[in-house]
Amino acid sequence: MPKFKFKLDGLLKLREFKEKQLKVELGNILKGIQECKSRIESYHEHIGEAYAGQENILSDNTRGETIKFFPYFIEGKNSAIKQEQEKLAILQEQYEIKVQEMKVARGETKVIDKLKEKEKKEFKKNKNKKDFETLEEMRILSLGGRK
Repeated sequence: MPKFKFKLDGLLKLREFKEKQLKVELGNILKGIQECKSRIESYHEHIGEAYAGQENILSDNTRGETIKFFPYFIEGKNSAIKQEQEKLAILQEQYEIKVQEMKVARGETKVIDKLKEKEKKEFKKNKNKKDFETLEEMRILSLGGRK
């Protein structure tokens, strides 16, 4: 008897490949989100350090030129934070879109998988039935030959 062959195996492999591709894309987006968050956190730390440095400089005798640096530095960091937050919002939107695509792809793969399992179960059932019939015929023939 021939081995089980699923007619939609090619399609199933394509769907599984698409699903794996989406997982990779999701991973890349999550990596980008983490990088944005860490940069934002780093910029906040730089701002805190700048305020602490400003306090230290103001406690000593300093020139006005040195004091001018801090507002510009903090303004630059706040601008960088704003840009990173915009990037983060875009990445989170992309993440949500990819999650929806992933749900659809997973659903399509599951449907084909279930169909494959159903056909495989039916194939095994028919194979077992034919094997049993063959065994039954052999038993009848062996009993008939002894008489």
